Amino acid sequence: MSTLDKKREFENDKLNNDIEPSLKTKENDKGGEGDYKTIIQDIGESIVQFGEIASAIRESVVSMVSAMKPIIDYIDIEKLRVSFTGIVEGLKETSEDVQNYRKAIILLGYPPSVSLDISIMRQIGKEFAENQNVNLIEIIDDVMKDHYNAEKIQEMKLEWEDFDFLKERLPLLRQAMNAHNLGMYAITIPSLLSQMEGIIIEAFNLKQKVSGYQFEQLIEKLFPTGEGFSFAFENEIGNYYLKNILVPFQHGQKIKKDISRHAILHGGAKPADFAREEVSIKIILMVTNVILQVALLTEEEVARVRAELKWVKDQDKRSI
Repeated sequence: MSTLDKKREFENDKLNNDIEPSLKTKENDKGGEGDYKTIIQDIGESIVQFGEIASAIRESVVSMVSAMKPIIDYIDIEKLRVSFTGIVEGLKETSEDVQNYRKAIILLGYPPSVSLDISIMRQIGKEFAENQNVNLIEIIDDVMKDHYNAEKIQEMKLEWEDFDFLKERLPLLRQAMNAHNLGMYAITIPSLLSQMEGIIIEAFNLKQKVSGYQFEQLIEKLFPTGEGFSFAFENEIGNYYLKNILVPFQHGQKIKKDISRHAILHGGAKPADFAREEVSIKIILMVTNVILQVALLTEEEVARVRAELKWVKDQDKRSI
């Protein structure tokens, strides 16, 4: 499954944190055959009014049940119930781990990302729950570095090349990812930071000056907030962009975030402040988040945001 397919799947999934299984079995000697027969009889009575076609359907269904009888007789309902109970308990544990991941990942300076395998999310969630005060940053940094190794970075680079809207940016994106694998993080980080803003503005087909305020509005439109919890983490990713990447800075002052776009691209941050593997991974994750979210934009969504931006632009002019 590609990263974009994974994101589309996550977009349609809502994590239910209050799973209350109701696994009921019917007591009979045939392992459930009686229940199936009752259902089939009800179906048959309901569709008999449709004449010959209905009769043919009913006969087909009855034949199907007869064919299934050996399977139904073979099923051990109690074992099936135990299996489903185990699945539900596993989902509960996954829910808790992912909720802990959700809390931990931003606290530790990383953006959440659907490109991260669920097993790694669970590992980070468990580490957060068990080692909150014991070298947690170092532990998570090691987890992320192990996962986003040279092979994984190469895989992500190839996935980026599948998106047509990145075609003219690919030479820089390729070289930036290659530089990461060579340990040249002082090149990777500013190179990728310089492209994120352009990818987002181009996604909304804007050919005009975009103020800082307007760009923040674009971020909020690209990563909408909403009620409830989603594996896609749009709310968290949008807030991460605004509060970590777009954090303000002052020349001569210590930078507030090691991924500050303004500090790095305006020269306020020196390589010693940011040129590290874990920081490069953070930027790569954010670029991936942006690419995947842009790929999901529809023409209708782009048109709606463009219409809203015209109003924002007028207001911005009057406020100058």
